Amino acid sequence: MKEQPHVQPHRFRVAMVYPQGAIQTQMALPPLGLGFLIKYYELHGLHKEQVEFRIFDENARKHLVEDVVAWHPDLVGISAMSFTRSRAFDFATHIRHRLPKALLIGGGVHFQVDPADGLTCQAFDAVCTGEGEEPLRRIIDEVLLGPAGRQALEHIPNLAWRDVHGHNRKTEHWMMKDLTGLPMPDMERFDLAFYLARRQFVPAVFAKSTIVLTGRGCPFKCTFCFNSFRDGKVRQHDIQQVVDHLAHLRAKYGVRHISITDDLFLVNRGRVRTFCERIIREMPDLRWGCQARPSLIRGDDLDLFKLMARAGCIQVNFGFESGCETVLKAIKGPDASLAKNQRALDLAWEAGLPVFGYFMCGIPGETEEEMYMTGEFIRKNFKKFRHFELFIYTPYPGSALAEQTRADGLLEGVTIDDLAVNNLVEGEVRVFNRLVPAEKVRQFRQEMKRMAMAKFPLRDKLRWLWIEGRDNPRRTFKRVVALYKKTS
Repeated sequence: MKEQPHVQPHRFRVAMVYPQGAIQTQMALPPLGLGFLIKYYELHGLHKEQVEFRIFDENARKHLVEDVVAWHPDLVGISAMSFTRSRAFDFATHIRHRLPKALLIGGGVHFQVDPADGLTCQAFDAVCTGEGEEPLRRIIDEVLLGPAGRQALEHIPNLAWRDVHGHNRKTEHWMMKDLTGLPMPDMERFDLAFYLARRQFVPAVFAKSTIVLTGRGCPFKCTFCFNSFRDGKVRQHDIQQVVDHLAHLRAKYGVRHISITDDLFLVNRGRVRTFCERIIREMPDLRWGCQARPSLIRGDDLDLFKLMARAGCIQVNFGFESGCETVLKAIKGPDASLAKNQRALDLAWEAGLPVFGYFMCGIPGETEEEMYMTGEFIRKNFKKFRHFELFIYTPYPGSALAEQTRADGLLEGVTIDDLAVNNLVEGEVRVFNRLVPAEKVRQFRQEMKRMAMAKFPLRDKLRWLWIEGRDNPRRTFKRVVALYKKTS
């Protein structure tokens, strides 16, 4: 009897699309969220051997629609933040036209904030309204490869869609309870030539670097942040897993500069101590930075800061936001105070831990006098900052302050695309504050940015100009022009 040829089973293809958005908004931050989705399915999926994933990332490569269509995926997931929302819609419309049989799902922060907006793009079969790991697994296992087909969508958590009557529907909420068993994303999934190029990791530090996410969630309800609308339970990866991942990045790719992008890396002091001790013992040449909330820093954290400095921490990013007590509490909550901001800065300075300070101006309800108080805080502590940045407030969708801005009529005629480039490029950015003339806000920001630039020698400025200009010449040109143009 003649042996029958072996027939390879059909592999279901899942395309993960990451749009760039406006040309000025290109970012050299790998889309780790997409990597986590893939790792979750590889861990828990019922049909791992039948499913093939590929990330299509417009930050690193153009002509993505043609690339996606040529690959013929069965499922296309398109991620969207507020400033990439329009581009995500364009992708969905074109891909729906070219691949009418593919299942199209929208994901990302924008659809979590405003799922109804996502459904205005009728090319999407559904949008994801929360964390996507379990929804993606069930879409693959129950919709693509299950007997129920697309009817199963209504039983999958964290989804919104339109029913046959045109009504918006939404399923139950799901959130991952524990991250300890979730593997870290594979860097191989991303464009390594783009994401591991030498860039400015922290001000004046040009190195091969990348970001890592070691935890999720923030319980605080800052009114300017989209976290103000959702459950912010903090969950963290096992520190052993994190350190092993960093060792892998160091050994395989030569990465020795890491930015930890958790909202609250310092929330668990014991975990941070363990991390530092492991780094000192196993990777003493690693350099890293992290983010921290000033109000969480205690008076007895000096030793912790000194340990972090010994472990190679070369920058802590603090969101100080305002130099006015009234404004600070209004936007960050009652736990925030100028005294706590000052304590965090002073302890870091004493420990030899460099600080990057984030501030805002043009905040709705902020008076001119209150705005200038932020400048006084910066001047008073000028030597204690490695660097600082002052942004003009932009009401991104989903935050409580943005909703108040809309209710006050300050968003009339303003589109999401207008907001997308408001603070990602320089120039005549919009101001959403009736109490201070817009030109005064812009002049104040320019004054503070010039002060920040004065911290750097000419050599570092030229290196920044070369590296940033190579990545995004248009945005870099606009920044330089805005910084040095004459003001009235």
